[in-house]
Amino acid sequence: MMKIHYTTFKFIKPLPLRATDFEVLKQYLTKNPKYSLNPKSNFLETFTPHLIMVGVGVVGAVITLFDFAEWINAIGGFIAIVGLLSIFFSFLPSLFSYFGFLSDKTEYYSKLKRNILRAKDYSEFQSLINQESR
Repeated sequence: MMKIHYTTFKFIKPLPLRATDFEVLKQYLTKNPKYSLNPKSNFLETFTPHLIMVGVGVVGAVITLFDFAEWINAIGGFIAIVGLLSIFFSFLPSLFSYFGFLSDKTEYYSKLKRNILRAKDYSEFQSLINQESR
C-alpha cells in the first residue's frame, strides 16, 4: 500500500511568562506599542524541498514542450508527473498545515501582547490569561 507523506505543523505554546519577564515586556511594550512579540517564520526555509520538487516538475514540463527525441520527451513527462504529484500530495497539505500553524501562532502572540498591555500587574495578567483559556 502506498503512503503519502507530508509535513504537519502544530503551534506549541511556550511556557507561561514569569513575573520578571512580564515586567520587562510591560515596560518595553508601553514604550514601543507597535513591537510584535510574534517571532518571524521563514516560508522559503521551511518549504525549500517542496519548491525544489515543483521546480523539477516545471523543468520536466518544459522538456516535453520541445520536440526532442521521443525518449527525452518521455523522461521529461515522467519528471513533470512526479513534480505535479508532489504538489498535490505533499506541498499543498503541508502548506495548509503551515497556514494553520501561522494562524495559531499569530493569535497566541496577539492575545499575549494585548493582555500584557491591559494588565496593571502580574496577578491581573495571570487572571486575564486564565479567563481566555476557559
